[in-house]
Amino acid sequence: MMMKDLDVLSYEKVGPCYFNKTSSMEFVDLFGKPLGSRFLKWGSQNLELHYEGVIARFEKESGLFCDITFFRDFLPGFSLNGVLFYREDDVLLKLCEMDSKPMEELGFVCFYSLGVMISDAERDGSFASINFCNKVPECNGDAKPFAYKVG
Repeated sequence: MMMKDLDVLSYEKVGPCYFNKTSSMEFVDLFGKPLGSRFLKWGSQNLELHYEGVIARFEKESGLFCDITFFRDFLPGFSLNGVLFYREDDVLLKLCEMDSKPMEELGFVCFYSLGVMISDAERDGSFASINFCNKVPECNGDAKPFAYKVG
């Protein structure tokens, strides 16, 4: 992956890659050859490109960039509205301040207005991965409001 911080614009782009516009070939041209890849047999996503600490996904129908997951070991980092992820404390608190209605669903904290989902979020602000997507994820009805608790 590119060795500089990536700026994220919600529902629009991650670094130089635009949701619904960047093809998998363009992604590889920008970020280099992936460590691995796989084709999915379920859902609307078809191709995953695996990099160190990152998985990029592409739509089955169009072949265009639709989703990206960053894991804790992704370096150097990325920012969303000035919040630098994995380098600042209280990331969950800052996201809650940016999206006043976060929801908890299936092990994720979802910030729908930001296009962000965090897995294995802990009340201390730690988490396993963060996902950015090209459209608002559908809520299955089991979602409940997430309340960040300090301490």
